[in-house]
Amino acid sequence: MSVIQEQKTIKQHFVPQFYLKNFANDEGFVNVLDLKNRRLAKPRPYGSVCYDKYFYGIYTGEPDEISQQVEDYFKDLENKLTPIYNNFIENVLNYKKINDDELYYVAYFMSMLWIRSEYFRENMNRINSDMMKQINKRRASSTGFTDYIKQVFKEKGEKITYTEAEECRQFLLEGKYDLKFSNHEHLMFLDKIDPFANMFYGKNWQAYIVTGESQFVTSDTPITEHAPKTTSYCGAAFIERKHYLALTPKVIIELVDPKFGKKFKRKQIGDKEVLYYNGVRAGLSLKYCYSKEKNVFEEMIRIAEANNPINQLLKK
Repeated sequence: MSVIQEQKTIKQHFVPQFYLKNFANDEGFVNVLDLKNRRLAKPRPYGSVCYDKYFYGIYTGEPDEISQQVEDYFKDLENKLTPIYNNFIENVLNYKKINDDELYYVAYFMSMLWIRSEYFRENMNRINSDMMKQINKRRASSTGFTDYIKQVFKEKGEKITYTEAEECRQFLLEGKYDLKFSNHEHLMFLDKIDPFANMFYGKNWQAYIVTGESQFVTSDTPITEHAPKTTSYCGAAFIERKHYLALTPKVIIELVDPKFGKKFKRKQIGDKEVLYYNGVRAGLSLKYCYSKEKNVFEEMIRIAEANNPINQLLKK
């Protein structure tokens, strides 16, 4: 009797393919902008971007049971959200009434996109790294730390000279080293989709709809976040930050602090405004942007190479 083996998903997407498909051309390819090098990369099938091998494993690239469980969970969730998401887009474009239930489901989708992203993971690791380095720096600056290092080695039955111990102390003080983390903390955060969905839902929503031939782009960071400057140690509160999601090449959603105004508004915008929002999103994304049309990126590159501040575009 043959044993049927459960199929494992090796290429695990952190941006859903049904979402990326909206930004692909008729052949199923997306144009790619390399943000670091400010150049166009080779177009790729939309299913071949925004993934990593066993992305949801405890260690990226290494298969484990939790990796497949998370992947299966997101597949099931995407299947449930896809028709609601597509209906929301249709209602926005056709100026139909948007009810609270629709807004919440899209807020839930946004929360899922945001928390599961590679950007969120890398940002979490960066914060943890900075925190650990500050702790190590404080410990290394304390009186008697060099002697403490020597004592630790002695208890392990190992020898270290005073000079070597002092070099260790200086190494920690300078902080010029990298720390590696597992994905454990990021995976733990995946159960926070509900509370963050509530916070996305609680904001005011502005839908910008393209009137001309221009198109919005998306990226490996579909939910981008802009935090206002603040003197607070913890930074701006979540509710104070602006969040962006390009629904399709023709619609982008901006979520803002709900201090006043209607819960959901629509506004038609032209080419300059589209270029502005594309530039904002590119500046807040991780590595790559994606678009149906190559000329969208060519214009963005031209603006960047001219050292044109993005906020000056609307004044031209």
